[in-house]
Amino acid sequence: MSYILMEDKKPKARKRYRCIWCGEWIEVGERYRREKSIYDNHWQDHKWHLECSKDSARVFREEHEEEFDPMSHDRPTERLGFSD
Repeated sequence: MSYILMEDKKPKARKRYRCIWCGEWIEVGERYRREKSIYDNHWQDHKWHLECSKDSARVFREEHEEEFDPMSHDRPTERLGFSD
């Protein structure tokens, strides 16, 4: 497995996107994480809710997962108080 992070930003959405983690919509005006990377020689351009990005980091760290099925996780329910 090889992973190269090319760009990691937290812009405000100018249009709707699907979160790669949960599959729910990232709404216009919502701040989200945009990750551009190369994984095993394949270009990726993923968009995440901020809380989904945080949850994925926990899963990768605690459960030692290296891969995941896109849009197959639940969106974390505690969204209030999340700071980027």
